[in-house]
Amino acid sequence: MFKLNPAPEFDAKVPLSVPGADPVEVVFRFRHKTLAAANVWLDSAKGRTDHDLLTEIIVGWSGIVDAADAAVAYSPAALDSLLQNYPSAGRDIARAYNVELFRGRQKN
Repeated sequence: MFKLNPAPEFDAKVPLSVPGADPVEVVFRFRHKTLAAANVWLDSAKGRTDHDLLTEIIVGWSGIVDAADAAVAYSPAALDSLLQNYPSAGRDIARAYNVELFRGRQKN
């Protein structure tokens, strides 16, 4: 059955770019936005940092670990560390969010 009102959050696999290696897939939990809210979010991107934009849509993640391979819980500080250490991560995350929100999963 198709629900007229979507769940307020959804999970998506995000391939994060790693310099000198293949991308690593991490599962992010995102906030759902309506079309109007998503367009406002996209239009507000100019002049804002990746961190500011992404904290509006990310609820959590799994698959990110520290140097000792211990799971790192999502927090704004952990997101800042990710964005500082992997400069392309912001683009990778935003792209995956937009693809998932606007296209959704398609079966082959």
